[in-house]
Amino acid sequence: MYGREVWTERAPALPQVLLGSGIAMVGVLLVVLARGQTGSDGRAALVLGLGLVVAAVAALVTAGAETTRIDAGARTITVTRRALIGAGTRVIPFDQVLDVRLNYLGKASSGVWFYSLRLELAGGRNAVLFAPGRFYPGGSDRSVAEERRRRLLILVGQTPAS
Repeated sequence: MYGREVWTERAPALPQVLLGSGIAMVGVLLVVLARGQTGSDGRAALVLGLGLVVAAVAALVTAGAETTRIDAGARTITVTRRALIGAGTRVIPFDQVLDVRLNYLGKASSGVWFYSLRLELAGGRNAVLFAPGRFYPGGSDRSVAEERRRRLLILVGQTPAS
């Protein structure tokens, strides 16, 4: 069933760009509002605004599309990123994957969770697939993440735990 399967998922750059742009707008707004203020509140708003602008610039420069391709025939996982900086490709052979774990980012009080897969690789290394900051489709749906994990375990030749 999975012998020659090629499974590809893409995370577009647009959600990352929109998030970075929103953070930049809030930062600029704080800087503008802080200009006429005196005292510690004005300085705090200015520092926070400048910090947000710097973080937004970093987010926008590193924003980019990511493609995860799992090729059962070639027995490889290939993660390709395209961004202004940090573009590249990582190839992980199936035989290097020792375990696939479900990761999550978030907390119950906010009600926002993002799921990814953490690969435990030979040699004590790790790799993350479907990273939360990349906004893969279904990234906040636990059942999608569990299905990705189950499917990947089968492809790499391991038995998913029930």
